[in-house]
Amino acid sequence: MTGAPAIALAYEAGPAPLKSVLALPRIVITMRAFYPPAELLLVPYLDERRKDGSLTVPVFSPQPTRWVLHVQDGSGSLRWFRDLKYPHRKNSHLWVSRSGAVEQYVPLTRWSWAQRDGNSGWISFESEGKPEDPLTDAQLTELARWHVWCGAADTVTNSVRGQGIGTHSMGGAAWDGHACPGPIRAAQRKEIIRRAIALRKTTEDDMKLSDQIVSRPGDPTHPFNAATAVRGAYLNPLAILNVVQVMKEELETLRQDVVGLKYDLATTLRRLQEIKDALSQEQKKD
Repeated sequence: MTGAPAIALAYEAGPAPLKSVLALPRIVITMRAFYPPAELLLVPYLDERRKDGSLTVPVFSPQPTRWVLHVQDGSGSLRWFRDLKYPHRKNSHLWVSRSGAVEQYVPLTRWSWAQRDGNSGWISFESEGKPEDPLTDAQLTELARWHVWCGAADTVTNSVRGQGIGTHSMGGAAWDGHACPGPIRAAQRKEIIRRAIALRKTTEDDMKLSDQIVSRPGDPTHPFNAATAVRGAYLNPLAILNVVQVMKEELETLRQDVVGLKYDLATTLRRLQEIKDALSQEQKKD
């Protein structure tokens, strides 16, 4: 593996507004927002809200490890996702070029807008090219590295309830009825898994450090060996971004809980006032 995960920070939001305000979150799941090899080209509307106050780009709960292989059906970067205006917006989490370069448009803690009903439970990964063209060697290698990093199961699935690597087409009409990525690239999922398994066998030391926030000076995505990690290391800039992103998601959950708590308290106070007024009226009658 060319780079260790940027960070592993785990948490769970409290199930009730009052509990989440008064109690610290429990550590249960890992949330990682950014893929270290990717160039970050995030869409600008991540903090936009609907009229009811909810985020237009929701937060995963829980964050999935399974992912969908897409085909771009074209060439060139998809950074134009950032320029799309409502109601024509669409995006994916990640994109890999024919040469193996990766771009990221949405944090991995948030839904993408790539496969409609499948947005809430899958990471989306676009691949440059057309359905009739097979994935390049560089794309296969980079997708294998991604597969190892994200922790997906080593299996291909054609079911929306499955794990591992799925396809856009498996969702049928509920996923907008696309044939993406086509039979050629869908069949190459097995090769991605074969390379991922081989990659793990040659990088056991790196995998042991999957939760370390460490790097070599000048090479922020390369893990230190265990001895160096014990002595201390330089913080990965992407690790800092991940921490900030997860903190923002947690603060957003807390903010929504506080709003809900304020509403509940206001409702209770109005009810108490109504009871008080009713009792006062009864006393006057007596």
